[in-house]
Formats: sequence, structure tokens, C-alpha cells
Amino acid sequence: MGLNYVDKNMSSKFVLKTDDDSFARLDLLIQELKLFGHHSGSRTSEDQDRCLYWGYFDGRAKVKKRGKWKEEHAYLLCDNYLPYALGGGYVISKRCVDYLVSNQQYLVGYSNEDVTFGTWLASISPLYRFVIVTFHTFDMFCK
Repeated sequence: MGLNYVDKNMSSKFVLKTDDDSFARLDLLIQELKLFGHHSGSRTSEDQDRCLYWGYFDGRAKVKKRGKWKEEHAYLLCDNYLPYALGGGYVISKRCVDYLVSNQQYLVGYSNEDVTFGTWLASISPLYRFVIVTFHTFDMFCK
């Protein structure tokens, strides 16, 4: 529903999703996003139209079969979840929003919202996963 609202009422190039216990330095985030063309190695309009999925990724998570995050719908894609952004949040581009909104009737949700987005976005081609380790908040609490 949030992406439907963004799609119909906003004209942003990017959407930031953060957890409710996270704080985003928007000044630094905006500065990095302005440099997106430099990070991707090209500044063509085609690259700007790619689906950007920007966050901290770890593709080793096993599918949860028990406990709080147990999958109610069968996750039949593989033994591990497809890579998804975890940690404090992630950024997706307008192209990702457009794709998700236009295909929402075909998309199945999973127990974890981050897993759900990673699974949904994996079907987009080309998908540009930009890894930024500062979105991984776990390390901050383990030191």
C-alpha cells in the first residue's frame, strides 16, 4: 500500500525504507544517490532507468521453517532466501516501485518484509544491487 501511495502521489527518483528503530542521515544518503551514475560506472539514461536496490546484502540466510519468522507460504525457490537487503533499511529506485505496483496482484508475501522485497525484486532484469555496508546495523551492536 505504501508503494501504491508513492507511485500515485510522489515524483521521487528513489524511495528509502528504514526500520522504525533506525535513523537515516538524509544529507549523506542524498549525496550518495546523486553520485549513483558514478558508482554504476555509467551515466546514461538507460542506467538511470535500471532498478536500483541499494542496501546491505547477505545471500546466506536459510529459509525459516520454525519460530517467529516461519514461512506460512512455501518458499520453493531454493534452500536459502534470495539475496535481500537487511539491516537498517534500503533504497529502491522509481523503476522498482513501478514494477512492484504494476505486478502486485502476482506477488506473494513472505514472513519477513526484507525477504519479500528481495524475492520480488530478484525477477527484475537488469537489477542493480548496490551494496553499502553502512546499512548493516548488526555490527554496531556486537562490538
